[in-house]
Amino acid sequence: MVRQVFKIPILLFLISCTTVENSKPTIVKTVSFPNSEKFKELLETDIEDTFNGINEKKKVLTSGSISTLKLIDSDLWIGKLGGELLRYNIYTGDLKVFLEDEYTIKDFSIKKIIDNNNKILVLQSDRVLEINKKNDKIYTHIFRNEISRATDIVFHNGILYISTLGYGLWSFDTNNNIFRKINLNDEYISTLFINDNNLYIGSMRQGLYIYNIEKDIFLSRTKLPIQLFNKNILDIKMLNNVFWIGSAKRGLIKWNIEDNSVEVIYPDLSVSSIALSNNIKVVSFIGDGLYVEIENRNYFESIDTFLETNNITSIELYEKNIILGNIKKGVTVQEYNY
Repeated sequence: MVRQVFKIPILLFLISCTTVENSKPTIVKTVSFPNSEKFKELLETDIEDTFNGINEKKKVLTSGSISTLKLIDSDLWIGKLGGELLRYNIYTGDLKVFLEDEYTIKDFSIKKIIDNNNKILVLQSDRVLEINKKNDKIYTHIFRNEISRATDIVFHNGILYISTLGYGLWSFDTNNNIFRKINLNDEYISTLFINDNNLYIGSMRQGLYIYNIEKDIFLSRTKLPIQLFNKNILDIKMLNNVFWIGSAKRGLIKWNIEDNSVEVIYPDLSVSSIALSNNIKVVSFIGDGLYVEIENRNYFESIDTFLETNNITSIELYEKNIILGNIKKGVTVQEYNY
C-alpha cells in the first residue's frame, strides 16, 4: 500500500514553549546538553585553522560543510567535506580537532564514522582511519588501487564491508589484512546496514540487495516488495523490525519485515538522512526540510524551524536534542517538545 502524507506546519517558538496536552511537537531554540553553555560558547568561538595549508580564523562548529555526524557514548564526532575531523564531548564541553596529516587524514571528505569497541573507524574515499579511544593515536588502512570512491562501511566479526561508487562491494579482513571483492552485479553502492548476519545493501540504481554473511550468498529478491527495486537508495535505518529506507525522488520507504508490508511516504521527494528513536523519527528531505514523527503517531509533520534545514547531510539524536549536520551552516542543535 502506498500512502502519501501531506505537510502540516508546526508552530515555532523561538525561545521557549509550553507543552499542551495532545499538542503537536514544537521546536525550541534551546540546547539541553549537560554542558550546553560550553556548547553555545563554542558556536561563537573562532579558532586558528591551518587545514589544507591555509591559515585563517573561523568558527569551529558553525563553519564548514558537514558530511557526517556520529554520537558515540558522550562524544559527538563531526566529519567535514574537506576532510576535517572533530570530536565534541557533550558532558565536559571539550573539543578535539584532528589535524591533517599526509599519512592519516587527507583532504578527502569524511564519509562515515562508526564505533568499533575500543576504536573509532573513520571512512575517507581511499582509506579507513582507526582512532584509539584511549590515546587518540591513528592507524591508517589504505585501500587497494581497485577500491576508490568509498561511500559507507560496516564492521562485523573482524570483517569491514566497504561500499563504493563504481567499484562495487568489498570486504576487508582486518586481522589478516586481506581484501576481497564480493561478487555483486552492481558497482554503484551508496549505503550499507547490518542486522544479525544479513548485510543490507543500498544501490544507486537497482534498489536493495541482501547478502547473508554466514552463507556468503545473496538472498533471492523475488520475495522483496516491488517498492524496493529500481531505487536510488541513500540511507537505511531500522527500528523494532521496521526498516526506514531513504531514496532519491521516490520518498521514504517504510518496510515491516515481519509481514513484508510497505508504505511509501512523500513518494516524490528525496531523503538525505534518517534518525530514529522510540520517541521520535526525524527525516531530512533534500530541498524540502525536516520532518518528524512523534511517539508512533503514524504520521509525519514538517517543521517550520528557525534554522535552514534544506541542506542537511546527517542527523543524530540525544535525549530531546536533534543534532543536524548542514552543508552551509555547520553543526546546529534543536530541542523538541512533545
